[in-house]
Amino acid sequence: MFNQSRLRFEQQVAILVGLLCVALAGVMIVGAIMIGRREAVRMVRQNMSELASNMASALDSTMRDRFREIQVIGGLRPLRTAWRTDPGQVREVLDTLQASLPAYTWIGFAAPDGTVLSSTKKLLEGASVAERPWFVNGLKAPSVGDVHDAKLLATVLRRGPDVGPFRFVDVSVPVRDEAGMLAGVLGAHLSWSWAGDLRQRLLSSDGAGRETEVWVLASDGQILLGPTLGAAPFDAQRLTFFAIERSGVFEDRSAGDTILTGFAVTSSDKTYPGLGWIVVSRRPVSVAYKAIDDTARTIVLSAPGWPCSASRWPG
Repeated sequence: MFNQSRLRFEQQVAILVGLLCVALAGVMIVGAIMIGRREAVRMVRQNMSELASNMASALDSTMRDRFREIQVIGGLRPLRTAWRTDPGQVREVLDTLQASLPAYTWIGFAAPDGTVLSSTKKLLEGASVAERPWFVNGLKAPSVGDVHDAKLLATVLRRGPDVGPFRFVDVSVPVRDEAGMLAGVLGAHLSWSWAGDLRQRLLSSDGAGRETEVWVLASDGQILLGPTLGAAPFDAQRLTFFAIERSGVFEDRSAGDTILTGFAVTSSDKTYPGLGWIVVSRRPVSVAYKAIDDTARTIVLSAPGWPCSASRWPG
């Protein structure tokens, strides 16, 4: 009788210890999953923020380089006597620059009255650009112009009715002669397609997958590179948030689905005025966190009661 009572007591203790062990294992597993998930989520969010920042930095770097190149060409001493008197020499320099960087769709020099005197491949020579913003702004100071459709160039570049609209960003600088007098404006149109190529390279190198999008917005919030050109996907409050924070990540619920969204605003400095572009990287939360949740689920389903595995239960 005593032995039977002792056996039942030992079995009860074993069961209790087993339950405590299972509970401990559960707590440890859940704690590990929570800590791991928190860190994994942080890394995913950081990746989305970095994706937007990398795109913004690349846009800035490209535009800043082009801005400086046109300033260098505009300030070349050997050309100071050639701007008005030797269009052939000027054209040769401009053609060489365009050949070295195909993103330059057109580079031209216009006299103070707006008449194009020299240009790459002689396009628009003799035409007036007096009312074009790049020329008007370039008369005053070195400037950059935001993305826009082509006007004059569309008529000479279009190869067929099915070709989409030509879109450019502009760089222009005032040019002076030997006496320091205004000789005209040197301007360049860069095809906006280079930004799309840049985005594609960035997404490929990042391994982001088809579910990830990168948009470029103008400073007023309109889409310059993205699914619906000209659309304004964010309200004024969000644009203010972008302007203040400059970079970061948030979960966008404005369109129904929750989208993990990284953002970064392009910069400016004393040597480059900048355009205030806003880059956003977007990935559905269901996709962004799927691998994390799948891993957690697998751990829960396959985790053994390892804290108890070394114990031997009487019975």
